[in-house]
Amino acid sequence: MRLDRARTLLVTWLLLLLGLALWNLDHATLHRDLSMFLPRTSTLEERLLLDQLREGIAARTLLISLRGDLEAERIADASRALTETLESSGRFRHVVNGSGMPDMRELGPVLDHRYLIGPADACLRDLDEEDLRQALERRLEELSGPMPPLDTSLIARDPTGCFRSLLLGLEPSGAPERQEGVWFSRDGREALLLAETRAQASDLDAQAEAVAAVRTGFARLADASRLHLAITGPGYFAVGSQETIRTQTIWLSAAASLAVAALLFAVFRSPRLVLIGALPLATGILVGTSCVVLAFGAIHGITLALGVTLMGVAMDYPVHIFVHAERRAGRLSGLEGIGPNLLLAVATTVCGYAALALAEFEGLAQLGVLAGAGLASAALCSRFLLPPLLPRDYAWRTPAALPRLLARIPTLKDRARILALGLVLAVAGLLASHPDPWSSDLSRLSTVPASEIALDQHLRNEMGAPEVAQILFVVGADPEQVLRRLETATPALDALVASGLVAGFETPNRILPSRAAQHERQSQLPSHERLERTLARASAGLPFRTGAFAPFLHDLDLARKESPLTPDRLGASPIGERLGTLLQPFGDAWVGLVPLIGADHPAAIAELQALDPASGLRYLDLRDTSAGLIARFIQEALDSLTLTAALIGALIWLGVRRQGRTLRVMLPIALAIVLDYGLLLAIEGAINLFHLVSLLLVLGLSIDYGLFISRRCTNPAESARAAFAVALSALSSLLMFGLLALSNIPVLHAIGLTTALGIALALPAALLIARPDT
Repeated sequence: MRLDRARTLLVTWLLLLLGLALWNLDHATLHRDLSMFLPRTSTLEERLLLDQLREGIAARTLLISLRGDLEAERIADASRALTETLESSGRFRHVVNGSGMPDMRELGPVLDHRYLIGPADACLRDLDEEDLRQALERRLEELSGPMPPLDTSLIARDPTGCFRSLLLGLEPSGAPERQEGVWFSRDGREALLLAETRAQASDLDAQAEAVAAVRTGFARLADASRLHLAITGPGYFAVGSQETIRTQTIWLSAAASLAVAALLFAVFRSPRLVLIGALPLATGILVGTSCVVLAFGAIHGITLALGVTLMGVAMDYPVHIFVHAERRAGRLSGLEGIGPNLLLAVATTVCGYAALALAEFEGLAQLGVLAGAGLASAALCSRFLLPPLLPRDYAWRTPAALPRLLARIPTLKDRARILALGLVLAVAGLLASHPDPWSSDLSRLSTVPASEIALDQHLRNEMGAPEVAQILFVVGADPEQVLRRLETATPALDALVASGLVAGFETPNRILPSRAAQHERQSQLPSHERLERTLARASAGLPFRTGAFAPFLHDLDLARKESPLTPDRLGASPIGERLGTLLQPFGDAWVGLVPLIGADHPAAIAELQALDPASGLRYLDLRDTSAGLIARFIQEALDSLTLTAALIGALIWLGVRRQGRTLRVMLPIALAIVLDYGLLLAIEGAINLFHLVSLLLVLGLSIDYGLFISRRCTNPAESARAAFAVALSALSSLLMFGLLALSNIPVLHAIGLTTALGIALALPAALLIARPDT
């Protein structure tokens, strides 16, 4: 009869877990927007930082090269074929390789307004007699050679080459030289491409699809087997890091799970216990995930990964049940003493995660909800659902030597006190020598190999691509105000280029001048009669037929009356989209971005930081601003955790109602956290965000160790059971996080090392200090 009830309970439990899993698969949307783990912004620079992390042109640009021992012509053909494939994939806003004929249907407004928005030398100064004569002579020379078809078809409308100059001016500043009509590296062996994705930079799934599209397009090239494809850029690095972390996490988790399962089997000699012991953990993960989806509508990938890690505390609960429970003649006993401690341990741990659940950062709040709800459900399942599933006549036998070993612990206390005091003093000295121990440098968490960073710098230098970390910006009430402010500031930028401090820059007003600037251009255009006389004198003696340049005169007549070109009239054309990456809505205002080239060195940064505020230009260093955000994030998390620690202490005192036991529980926790912190500082040199989150896990584990070891026991055997359960839990956790600490991925290494050190410190501290009441 009892067996039927156990089977019914097990089947029901498994069906509920299956239902939760299916519900999560159907309702849970997995986000990978890294900005969710940054705090709410409080300054203009911080708001712009988040915009650039999601939408920034530098963050969305892939740098691509094709290298091989082929003739330049065949490499150029491959470049053109790949460009065409990527453009047709729909995943890129622009793919630029230095070639390609613009679509005149999309460039019609630009052609019509060329005299208002094009370079002044070709579009305005060339309209006087001497310069116009020289322009006409250049057109004659070009007609006798391989002149581009676009220029040939437009020569009657554009004899000065204004439109050609305008299009060349829209190329990226510092663009590489061309061979065979496309961009090549200086050594002539590498074709170069820039591909700007449509997807947000923080949408890693879409970035992965864009990278896959490049690889698929390359594989289809006729000479793919004789060419080498290289891809770099922030999106590519993020995708590679994500894949590396996913792969290592799967392998390390599998290895840790097998190690823990082997340990539990070696102790309990029962596959059944090993299998049912995993049910509370699975329950906690699924319940926690469901709560996050219900509360937030989606779950972040980092939340899920870190949440599952923090759920490692739940591995302790089945161990306590297996060690203490006994079943004789169908009656269950042995759990009366651990029930209150189990509930108190869960309450204090969940209280710790409540600080995260109330955080203003959505990613951190999700982590708090998942860990808190998951641990509570795992503990309740361990206490009330696991015992009925234990085998008939179950009892775990305490090793005979265990009570004798525990009896020797008091003799070690004097030595332990001296050792602990020495360690605390060493940590105090270490802290004194590190007044600012927190690391807010995200680059230290990078998983990108040094070879790929070097390749990125090489391609960036070859292409003159914008810097990822430095940018200037101007804010205005509307696009017109932004463009006018940039026009005022452009001479200062030109001076930086002339001085050699900056290699180049991009500004939206180079693509589209302000309406005021276009009106000024109109006022400088010569009248129809004057231009007609100038053209007649300039073309005298040249073999152009009479009236050949009537379209030219007609376009100038239109330019005098045409209303200025505005961003909305450019629409979704390639030039309109490129303008849209530099001139963007920004809350209730607009922002103009000025990507910089060759500015990532101290002299340039100092000059940029010293720009006159009256120019309207503001300098944004994405690295410094993100570091400031992370530092504020850490400080606010520390403030919350300080209050939480006080609340946990109050909960433990209310739960045990004895001051002595409260101190015996809290002191090992404090000692483990402080020593863990000091050792991390000595080993790693600084404490980062993931060390801090992992210290939360150490806090939860330390609470469990102290509460279970210090509980009142009726005899030495029961005390031995309590100590063994804690030691076994600690050893299983140490196996899991010790393997994680071996990872070469900084994030996984930080989590594993912090937690493994904490466990190794918390267990002996609890055994020595949190002695049981007998």
